[in-house]
Amino acid sequence: RILTEEKHAPKYYNSPETSIFRKSRVLYGLCFAKKNITKNKNHEVLVCEGQIDVIRCHSYGFGTAVASQGTAFTEEHVALLKPYADSALLVFDGDSAGLKAATRTGRLFLAAGMPVRVAMLPPGEDPDSFLRSKGGEAFQKLLDNPMSLAAFQIKATRENSDNPTSIDTLARITDELFETFAACSKEILRSYLLQESAELLGIPLAAMTSDFESHMQDQEKRRIWQERLKNGDVISNQAISSQSESADNQAASLQKELEPTSAIEPTTSAVSQPKRRRFVESAALGIAEYLVKTSATSTEESE
Repeated sequence: RILTEEKHAPKYYNSPETSIFRKSRVLYGLCFAKKNITKNKNHEVLVCEGQIDVIRCHSYGFGTAVASQGTAFTEEHVALLKPYADSALLVFDGDSAGLKAATRTGRLFLAAGMPVRVAMLPPGEDPDSFLRSKGGEAFQKLLDNPMSLAAFQIKATRENSDNPTSIDTLARITDELFETFAACSKEILRSYLLQESAELLGIPLAAMTSDFESHMQDQEKRRIWQERLKNGDVISNQAISSQSESADNQAASLQKELEPTSAIEPTTSAVSQPKRRRFVESAALGIAEYLVKTSATSTEESE
């Protein structure tokens, strides 16, 4: 963590991940925070972005704070917290990167069936800077007024839009929300977020639910189509190869049948040989085209 102000310098210098130090399997501060999480009446973990944020939180009495080791939060991190925490409160940096990270991390908790809320920091602030400048009481007030992940997404998108009430902004918001709803593994959490979002956006719940269901159907169709297309290409190539070989065999059989059976008509055979060759070639080509077309039709019908 940079302790002095430097222009054009990253805020953190992260060491690489190794076979011994697997960052995706380590949460900074968990060894101290887990006992505080279990003692907390809500069993709620405070998730920050950086190690210095965690140190500052613990020094001010917020002992449930943890953070990843300079990497994006992962499913493995969530799994590490589940034995101790029932829910999560995210306090990420107030910049655009922090807003995106909060959404991505929140979806991981929802996928694990854990309620997640977000405490929004002012732009340019992180828990460390906020505590140093505003103090623990102000930080506690911020934690006492969190919002759901859906409400956070709506607020953040509107604040970063030139026209918050436009139909374009509404479309962006709902697209983002549908991804969040889809991440929920529990129907109760999903229903709550759907209802809350409809109220915040001033949209009938039935309309919001209908559009979300259509979104899920489109996603499923796209997934199935991609799988079928991939498998269909393999099947079609195999079918074409097999049918071409069959056509070659039938053409060879036809050639054998048309060849002269004796030397009684040498002149006639010599004269008609080019015609026989053209006939055989035309017949073979027709057989091959028919078999390939039949194979393609059967593949489409099976899909």
